Amino acid sequence: LPGYDGVAAGLSFGKNGVLLVVGENHVSLWNTARREKIKTILEDRTISKAAFMPGGEKIVALVEGQILLFDAEGRESDSEQFYDDRIGVSDFAIAPGKGILAALNNSRLRLWDLSVRRPLGPALATQDSTVSGPSFSPTGKLLATGGDHLRIWDIDPASWADRLCQLAQRNFSLSEWQIYMGLDVPYRRTCPAYPARP
Repeated sequence: LPGYDGVAAGLSFGKNGVLLVVGENHVSLWNTARREKIKTILEDRTISKAAFMPGGEKIVALVEGQILLFDAEGRESDSEQFYDDRIGVSDFAIAPGKGILAALNNSRLRLWDLSVRRPLGPALATQDSTVSGPSFSPTGKLLATGGDHLRIWDIDPASWADRLCQLAQRNFSLSEWQIYMGLDVPYRRTCPAYPARP
């Protein structure tokens, strides 16, 4: 792009041909049709990575160990600290079309639902001294991480339910349902291949 000076360490396309460029110490937005810079949204900071979320509504940036969210226009006044870990986040990946973010810090992996900005359960301990390179499959159902070991994580709840049904080979009994699901949730079969239990 004319007018861009320096190393482009990362690129991500948003809506209407807007290109996000991660430089050595800045993030900028560019209009690819006009080949001109729209604005710089982060400057004089250590930026490890930045990308548009699916749909291009938000920008996720890893800045000095923190994950920050910006609106699609990159307004810094609308930025917010999304995930700050005392250890510091080292890398992240966003599941295609699902709004799920995988954040790595040292040997821990944590999944976040970006739509409500809440973690999906506790952090997952990997048993590795370092973890790197998170990458989602095109369906967003699998997550690969590198480091001491190459691991494939199944993060699809429907897959978990299917596996549990295969292991149990039955449905909850009514008393089990009331214990684990509560009295306010109507009983239903969670394993369709097996009959309801009394």
